[in-house]
Amino acid sequence: MIEDLATVKKNLNVEQGLPAAISPRWRAEGPVLNRRFERLHSAPVCPACINEGRPHRQSWRHVFVTACTEHDLLLVDQCPICWNSLMPGKGGYGACACGGSLLHLERNKATNAELAISALAGGEMHPSRSSLPPALAFRTPGDIGEFIFFLAASGAATRSGKHGKTTIPKTIEEARRFLATATDLICDWPGAFRKDSSARLQRGERCASTAPERLGRWYQRLMRFSHPAYNDIRSGLAKVVGEEFDGAYVGAIDLSPELERVWVSAAEAARMIGIRPDRIVDAVANKQIDGKLYSRGFGYRHTVIHRTTVDTVLANRCRFGDLKALRDLLGVSRKQYDLLREAEFMETVVAIDLPPLVDGNHDLEAGQADKDYCSVRDGAPQKSAC
Repeated sequence: MIEDLATVKKNLNVEQGLPAAISPRWRAEGPVLNRRFERLHSAPVCPACINEGRPHRQSWRHVFVTACTEHDLLLVDQCPICWNSLMPGKGGYGACACGGSLLHLERNKATNAELAISALAGGEMHPSRSSLPPALAFRTPGDIGEFIFFLAASGAATRSGKHGKTTIPKTIEEARRFLATATDLICDWPGAFRKDSSARLQRGERCASTAPERLGRWYQRLMRFSHPAYNDIRSGLAKVVGEEFDGAYVGAIDLSPELERVWVSAAEAARMIGIRPDRIVDAVANKQIDGKLYSRGFGYRHTVIHRTTVDTVLANRCRFGDLKALRDLLGVSRKQYDLLREAEFMETVVAIDLPPLVDGNHDLEAGQADKDYCSVRDGAPQKSAC
């Protein structure tokens, strides 16, 4: 009928354009009319709806709709008598082609996640959509079918092991199994998506210098979905990359201004600390500080360190200073310092084993402690040697 809508219009005696408006087609603006996801192998029903004299809804024609959002029940597409699929146009509205009645079908409650995916794919509003990413809770982009298929296929194992070989499910039960991955990723938001993105970063090519390169084709396919309704998905990925990616460069992933990368390059860390980058590279290579060293190409090396390591180095450099910094802290001249040193008063201040990337060997914290110890409190000196 889709290929000959003029005849349909004539036989049904309906107004011009009505059959075309409700017929599936390629590149449809609404998700329900997307021809790619038209359910061709069965005509599922809702056990409650069919008892109310409403046997079919157009949204049930979408292969990813597995539940009735009005009664919160799973759809049924198999006759309980002959076990054959309920086919469109066969058996009438209340019976299967075998004659078995559909008025007493078993009623099974759909899960909240199944209702959310069904409402999303069918372009319907339902309280279950509150479990989705906020940007998808009230908006349904026209390519939502492709997006759900992408999420489900990214976690489905194919016999060939190749992308693009995943087939679209034919039955309600097949759809429920197929959608399990997609259901977890966007209905358990944001925990499941972040966990999946993190695992993909860990499995990716370790020598990749950018996050998109390490995420590979999965990232390329994800970025094709540009509707604003997918903003939370992109933001969720950016947060994972900012916190966990330990490669050289973030790449094309847009990190928000308030999101700082946890892993920073040696050059960036050097600017933060105030030393030369090669000192950080050497410290990582010699295992003096924690970091990761990547080699790529002919002689090219890239070093990254964790932001906590940067904070530790900064704290150590604030603690240890040169002689001038110590004298300024104590408020003594050079000769006075020499006298204190001869009196062995400065033994606890001069450090022997210094933390890495520290230039001075005088422990300013110890010096401050001695200064406080020597200070006068309530008019009474605290250390007679002072």
